Amino acid sequence: MDQVFDLVQEVEQVKSKLDVSALSSSPTKKSESPHARRMRNLATQRQLRDIAAMQQERMGQLQAEIENLHRRSYPSFAQRTINYPDEIDRIL
Repeated sequence: MDQVFDLVQEVEQVKSKLDVSALSSSPTKKSESPHARRMRNLATQRQLRDIAAMQQERMGQLQAEIENLHRRSYPSFAQRTINYPDEIDRIL
């Protein structure tokens, strides 16, 4: 249940960042200075990099969870140890 709550919070964070970047990438005005346009572009790029880093981190967490679940569900076959002297003779 906690994982679901964490995922919902993460989705909300990404949505809020996307909404901010959508607002900041509004069509350029003719009166906008090149400096202001450059600053807006830098801010948008930074937000997109932050989102990509969050997604990459989350993908790593999910991959680790998949590996953990696979380990738990994959059958492990214990190696038989040689306990009897007559088995050693058969092997040699």
